[in-house]
Amino acid sequence: MLACPSCAASLDMHAANNSTPEGVQGELTCRGCDRVFPVIAGIPVLLLDAQLATFWRAQEEPQESHEASSGFGEEMTWWDHFYCDSGESNHAPISVQGALPEDDARLDEALDDPYWHTLKKGISHLPPGWQKGYVAAICCGRGVEFAHLAREGVRRVIGIDISLQGLQKARELARSLGLEFEGIVGDAEILPVQSATVQIAYAHEGLHHLASPARAIQEMHRIARKAIMFCEPADAWLTKIAALIGYSSLQEQSGARTYRFRRGDVERWIADLQPRQLIWNRLFVVSRVTFWPDGRIRTRPVPPFLKVANSLLGQWLGNKCVVNIIK
Repeated sequence: MLACPSCAASLDMHAANNSTPEGVQGELTCRGCDRVFPVIAGIPVLLLDAQLATFWRAQEEPQESHEASSGFGEEMTWWDHFYCDSGESNHAPISVQGALPEDDARLDEALDDPYWHTLKKGISHLPPGWQKGYVAAICCGRGVEFAHLAREGVRRVIGIDISLQGLQKARELARSLGLEFEGIVGDAEILPVQSATVQIAYAHEGLHHLASPARAIQEMHRIARKAIMFCEPADAWLTKIAALIGYSSLQEQSGARTYRFRRGDVERWIADLQPRQLIWNRLFVVSRVTFWPDGRIRTRPVPPFLKVANSLLGQWLGNKCVVNIIK
């Protein structure tokens, strides 16, 4: 299933030796170009030269420890300002992703959050049988959507992210949900996975970070058998107005500019792939997430007014797009 990010050849596993850097449990050697990639804590690091050097530098930096970290997801949108007041009460967890409740009513309550509302929009357009086999979660971070995938009958997940620590948290969460999980440190623009090896590939709020979202979408299409889907910021004029009056920002908290997706751009990016169908939806989304050191992820439920707004205007004015590309 794994592939060399340089030449796409298969990889062979070897045990660590005396010259292996500290913390590396094993190595993967490419059968084609003889590149060697480390395996750390059971997770292969399939990055090329410059990125691998950056990865090693990041491992040397001390990891900050917090009792809990809270935030508005990747950016504070004008919807966050409208829905959330300032103060510690905003960080109060309402739902918990972890072991799923057995009672259907409690399950619905626990998973009634923005991630489910965006995922179910995309899932409703997936071809039958998409849950069978592996699902690839691109830019998966800590696995915020894993509880929803488990609810839909998914049993095997491949998580690909640039962060080793994020993948370790995702693995803990996946195990608590009964999911079979394979983590890979990799570049979304050069996915280290063989072609047509997963049922679907999906990304949630990760592609807009990349230098080339187009390349990542093409790579997702390559590794998927049935379809790909992604939820990302849409090029919404309401967001631009909100930014002008100070209720939002066109940049993330880190200072990076957010690419906002347009249907015409996506159609141009996938023109050569000849997909069977492209399905474009938009909706209003408010993301509020709290991460805990034990791997739990807590989110706020979707407020009733937002559900009404989505049913009336979301398809035309929504700040997020949910896109399916069917093969």
